[in-house]
Amino acid sequence: MVYIALSAAYMIWIGKGTFPLKDCTKLHMTPNGYENKMNASECFNSTFLAPFTEQPQYLGVMAILIFVLWFFLPIMLYRLHKSLKISLVILAAIIITVAIVLTVFLSDINILSNMLESCEHWSPLSEPYIWHSTLVQALLSTQIVSGYLISAGGSLYRHSDVRWTSTFATITNLLSGWLSVFLWQSIGGEGIKDTSFIAILVLIYQSSVSEKRTKEWPLLAFGLVLVSGIITVLALLFPIYDKLHRLAGDYWRIFACASSALGTALTVSVLAQGLDLAAVLDELVIPVLAVFTTIVEIVGFVFIYGWFYLTVDIHFITGSRLPWFWLMTWWSTPVLLMGVTGWWLRSLLRVTMDQGQTLWPLGGVFVGILVVMVVMAAVAVAKEEQFNLLTKIASAFRPSRLWGPEEPMSRYIWMSQRFANENNSEHDYNTDTKTFNHIINKYHDKCNEIYNEDWLHSTDIYQSTPKAQTKNDHNIKNENPLYNDVGAIYSIPTVSTIKKKKKADEQFRSPNICIAKGELGGPVNCNCNRHFQLNVPDLRNNEVSTSL
Repeated sequence: MVYIALSAAYMIWIGKGTFPLKDCTKLHMTPNGYENKMNASECFNSTFLAPFTEQPQYLGVMAILIFVLWFFLPIMLYRLHKSLKISLVILAAIIITVAIVLTVFLSDINILSNMLESCEHWSPLSEPYIWHSTLVQALLSTQIVSGYLISAGGSLYRHSDVRWTSTFATITNLLSGWLSVFLWQSIGGEGIKDTSFIAILVLIYQSSVSEKRTKEWPLLAFGLVLVSGIITVLALLFPIYDKLHRLAGDYWRIFACASSALGTALTVSVLAQGLDLAAVLDELVIPVLAVFTTIVEIVGFVFIYGWFYLTVDIHFITGSRLPWFWLMTWWSTPVLLMGVTGWWLRSLLRVTMDQGQTLWPLGGVFVGILVVMVVMAAVAVAKEEQFNLLTKIASAFRPSRLWGPEEPMSRYIWMSQRFANENNSEHDYNTDTKTFNHIINKYHDKCNEIYNEDWLHSTDIYQSTPKAQTKNDHNIKNENPLYNDVGAIYSIPTVSTIKKKKKADEQFRSPNICIAKGELGGPVNCNCNRHFQLNVPDLRNNEVSTSL
């Protein structure tokens, strides 16, 4: 959000004024005339990133922009999934268009060729910092691109193959990462590049000043950062709002507004401290959290839940066996993550000890991780309904009884096949995908029949039975005269909207109980003037409908 606000602020200031900005100009006499000696880093630190005591007006502008962004961007998720799709399609088209324009008119191919051919530019590959930065960038990109697959994937990727989705996300991350590096390097010009928290913004401003470009080009570049930041925020907010919608129903927007207010307060408080706190979060706190959470997720699924059960679940979803290289990546990824992170921590500790610095943020992160894990483990163990502590701990390491498909028919088939696979060898299991698809298709066809009925033009307003009513073989004996003139059990008669006014003697008739004289789903012969529909789940949309 700080990046988006800074990009928006410089777009507004450059658009309404001159370029370079007046507050970012320090003219000095040189043999070639007057030259501006203030670089882009000094410009940012003296304007919108200046301390509150020195430049309070700039912090006020940033606070207003942050407030507007925190409350404007959630509006783009007003209808959650549909709004997200529309927003991503529009914003992605804008990003691709602007990137192509910048590449065509501003890029210099000689800079890229010199960078790739120079051995000096390849020397950082022996440093642990660049490998760890690359690792963290990959993890954060994966979280932004596909992190919501875990928490909100049921509403986004219901009809796609999880393997192709993962492969597409990986390819997208690689291509976007390489292309973005080449883009900024090609338009950044020669000279030493900034490596601070706002390196991209500094590069845009500095290259535009040094190359003496008109202000339209920095506006386009800052706009590219602005739109890409909006996509990032939308992708990170969607799973939160989706979870709020599941918990709070139609009141989720109230909680979203409360979260926006909290986000505004936290962002302004971080910005008021300067970039030092943001740099600490970006360079020490977030990398450790990203690596640690990824390791915990992989270890939890592959080694605690079990790679065999995971392959069975994916086999159940996709209908085909999982290739062996997926298993190899599951087993090798935790080792790779811990190895690169350990190499980086070892180098970091050496540098800080030689310079006499402290790593209190890093220690605070590890203490916080330990506290959160202990608290979550205690809560998970306390929720288990067992007789003693040991059995509670053992039960906490097993999946929840709610784990599995949400749809009842799918869950039944999944549990049946899971039980069959547990009794077979780990290398010989079968998934009856054809039978599953056949049952699910018949189930949906049966449920869809109710929507094909002409509810408004029924021949008998008191004798229309929903066609989705399931017939049963349990019949009531016809020889009992008590049940000869009654209809189906639990039938819900429907009333046409063009129903005429009832007679006076039928106006306050009490509703009768409809009992089947032959079998369930038979004709309805009872009369009633009140019609209710129970709160029943719509299994196709996972919603609960209520009608009176």
